[in-house]
This record gives sequence, structure tokens and C-alpha cells, in this order.
Amino acid sequence: MNGDRAAIGDPEGGMTSKAWKRTYRISRDDWVGDAVLMLAVGLLALAAVFLPWANVLGRGGVDFSLSKPPTINAAMQTPWGLPALLAALCVISVAVCMLLFGPRAATALLSLAPIAAGTVFLLEAMAAFDGMGLAFRAGLGLYLTLLAGILLIPIGVASPMVGYILIRRPPATDLRGSVE
Repeated sequence: MNGDRAAIGDPEGGMTSKAWKRTYRISRDDWVGDAVLMLAVGLLALAAVFLPWANVLGRGGVDFSLSKPPTINAAMQTPWGLPALLAALCVISVAVCMLLFGPRAATALLSLAPIAAGTVFLLEAMAAFDGMGLAFRAGLGLYLTLLAGILLIPIGVASPMVGYILIRRPPATDLRGSVE
């Protein structure tokens, strides 16, 4: 093990920064994985818009039921539903573009949109929770919207970096010298 490390340039056994930069293993599979995760979270957020954000009159607590009383408005009947719906559709469309067109400059820039969508989900979920006060129990849709926001921000940060690396690096060659 120590001999291998010394072979890449550092006689004390650690990797030099130049050798570390040459050993990254990012492939198109990472790009596709980011797009699939983004698509899954977008679909989760889309489903969350149509699930109840508040369920039962009462103080605090959690209610994970899929139905709500008729006296409570659905998310789309509140000021928070439409922005969450538009953000979910944005995330789904970006993920589909990433899958269809692969890592290109335009899709790498487009993959920054989930950061904004994740922020919208977080802000809308927090505003809805504040708007409910202690009168209602938070519903499953509200929790899933919050989860989608938490997941989308790191995915939105990683995707442009993966795209940038894939765009900038030269094509890989195998041991025979042919380009893959």
C-alpha cells in the first residue's frame, strides 16, 4: 500500500494534490444518477402538493393520514400550493432534460434550478406551517414537501459540478489507446 502511494509522487506515502486530481472517478453514470434522484424527488414533491398539508383540528402532533376533513382546504386552495406545484414541475422537467440531453453546458446550468426549487419547497412548507399555527396538525403533504426541499438542495449543488467535470475532461482511453 505504501509503495503504491510512493509511486504516485509522495515519498512519505500520501497523495499529492496533482495525483489526487487525476484519480477522480466521475462518469456519466453519476450524471444519470443525479437526474434520476432529481426526478424521484420531483415526483415526490408533485404528489405532496395533492396530499393534505393539514389534517385535523387540534394542537400539535403529527397526522399521516391520506385524507382530510372537508372543512380544511387542500394545498392548491391555499397561497402555498401553486408555487409548490410549479417548483415540482420545474424539477421534473429539468431532470427529464438532464436524462435526454446528457451533460452539456446548457443542462449543467439548468441543473442549478433544483436549488431554487428546493428553497421554494422549504419556504412554502415553513410558511404553511406558520400559517396553520397550533390550530391544525401538519399533514403528510407538508412533511413530504419539506423533505423534497431538504433533498433537492444538495442534489442541485452536486449536479452542476458533475456536469462541469464531465464536460471539461478529455475522453477516457483504455489500455489499448482507443477512445471510449
